[in-house]
Amino acid sequence: MIPKALQDITEDDLDALLTAGRVEDHRIEYKRSSADDDEDGGSGKRTIKILRSVTAFANADGGDLIYGIATDKGIPVGKVGMDPKEVDSFMGQVSSVCLQACDPPLRPPQFKAVPLKGGGSAVVLRIERSFAGPHRVVANKHAHFYLRHSNGIAPMDVQNLRRAFLSRQNFMDRASGLRDQRLAQMKTGRLPVPMTYGERARIALLIVPLNYDEGSTAIDVDALRQDGGRLPPVFGYANARGHGAVLVFDGLASYFHKKEAASEGYGLLHRDGRLEMVAEAERIDKQSGRTVVHELTITDYVEGSLARGLAYLGNRGVTGPALAFVFVSNAVGRGLALADSGWQHEDHICAADDLVPPPAFVQAIPTDPVECKALAASSMDLPIRMLCNGFGYTRPTKG
Repeated sequence: MIPKALQDITEDDLDALLTAGRVEDHRIEYKRSSADDDEDGGSGKRTIKILRSVTAFANADGGDLIYGIATDKGIPVGKVGMDPKEVDSFMGQVSSVCLQACDPPLRPPQFKAVPLKGGGSAVVLRIERSFAGPHRVVANKHAHFYLRHSNGIAPMDVQNLRRAFLSRQNFMDRASGLRDQRLAQMKTGRLPVPMTYGERARIALLIVPLNYDEGSTAIDVDALRQDGGRLPPVFGYANARGHGAVLVFDGLASYFHKKEAASEGYGLLHRDGRLEMVAEAERIDKQSGRTVVHELTITDYVEGSLARGLAYLGNRGVTGPALAFVFVSNAVGRGLALADSGWQHEDHICAADDLVPPPAFVQAIPTDPVECKALAASSMDLPIRMLCNGFGYTRPTKG
């Protein structure tokens, strides 16, 4: 894989592969052109050849599939530009077959068309390791799983498949363990950034990339702090007094507080790429005097915080897949104050100690804020509805 964000790749990066003689391996594959996939003839076989390469990366550790590079025994020897007019139609086909000829469907890879000085474009497809797999190619009566390794592509055997399924479950268990640990700390306020002690309602968003504990992501939080890099605003606390950034044992934190000793919300970027956001969720409703959680805290603020968090991680090289957890601690006895009318009904009181919906799955972490916003809205819909249900309400509709 080219060690650069996809959108920043240029012809110079392709030249560097040629100069170094970077041989094909488990993270990179070259194709002279999209016509390479037509050598055996027939649209069905073309689909299979495309998906062999794409699913093999997705079922392994991910990688870059580069069209527009000629090779000799896997070693890049020259650039062969594709007609720019063909790029969009080709990528449209790739997207279509990923969704229609993979079981389960595979999120289409992101791509970058790289203009070449000699004419035409090379196309870099960045395939992320898939958490939803393993993926099988099911085109033209074909039904095989493939895996990318250092010597190329091979069908997955029983042991490969067993490891793939166990890896998915192990990740779920590890990520859920992180959530449970933070939930226990939220119940007392003894958190990485000091908050008011006691059993107060708090809300948390936790983003856990698939490879967080494998050393593939190492964020230099010291450098970020020196550059003045802060985490994105959390749960509507962008204008809170005392906004600042500080290094803590776990990483780089941004905090928001009203009192000198206690924060009312913080974001924490871990060195391994995890990102967490925790905030006070309760307040006193002025009309009723009841302790409530505001509707916006578990709707708009959750979506907004996830969108900003994804963009923040994506622009620092964290790619995904990832799980996104949102949960509320010490919710029992609190009501939900609606944005347009406040707290209303005696029977709309949370009866559960904690509200812990299942996590949302994020296949890839975008860098574009607009994409992150759309992804946050779609992935958080079910968890947010379940949080509202916990207070006796359906999720209020916008608009």
